[in-house]
Amino acid sequence: MKRRQTIDFLHHDSEKSGIGRITTVARLENSAGTPGKSMRKLGCYALVYVYSGSGVYRDSQQTRDVRAGDLILLGPDRNHAYKPTGEVAWNEYFMLFEGPVFDLWQQQGWLPPECPILNLQPCDLWIERIKGIYQPEQSPLQQIARLQGFLADALAHDRYQVEKEATQRWLDRAHHFLEQHLTRTDAVHRAARDMGHSYETFRKKYRRLTDRSPRYFSSKKRMELAAQHLVETSAPVQEIAEKLGFCDQFYFSKRFKMFTGVTPAKYRKRLYRLDDS
Repeated sequence: MKRRQTIDFLHHDSEKSGIGRITTVARLENSAGTPGKSMRKLGCYALVYVYSGSGVYRDSQQTRDVRAGDLILLGPDRNHAYKPTGEVAWNEYFMLFEGPVFDLWQQQGWLPPECPILNLQPCDLWIERIKGIYQPEQSPLQQIARLQGFLADALAHDRYQVEKEATQRWLDRAHHFLEQHLTRTDAVHRAARDMGHSYETFRKKYRRLTDRSPRYFSSKKRMELAAQHLVETSAPVQEIAEKLGFCDQFYFSKRFKMFTGVTPAKYRKRLYRLDDS
């Protein structure tokens, strides 16, 4: 059974402040999205914060998935439509606002002409930020100042999240290639080549992002693999050293002790004692 949409108007028609005003703030539960099948144009700025559910946003240039925590920012001339999908209720806060200060934001590129969809988490925190914009005791000027602060923080937060995700994707690829060449002495050089970087560019970027060298990651993974061989097989230490690309058993044992605190032989004996106890 389809749940009934309810709307709670939280704020309506601030007085004009000379630089802008908030005209409407409302909370919708079980929102049906924009009315009708065609797209609409609001003639003012708007933000829509979806705090539960999921759906689809579309305009003349794009179709985007929307999920809980997404903030949709709309300009006055943007033809658009959005609606929930699935059985999970779409609940939202929306705010309509206007004024020359927001025109300036758009002219300066701070509100891009294409519709930005920003993911703001956690939802509870950003709902409280929205509620803090339109408190009754605040003057229209204070409301506009708070709204600008909210928009600035939301845009900065989204840029940080985008950069963080891009960084993680780069590191995931770097780790994948480092692990592919784990038993080679030139593992870092080969991973750099696979990533399309020079050795120095790859090494410096990896260290900047992790505060560790790629060689440290490669060595650590080799020692983890060595420990696995020591635990799961009865192969001699010399054989394990050769399998992992070490020139001799002595150097392998020295490196293994640097990471674990004990030699490979002592590591294996300690595990055997634990199994017998």
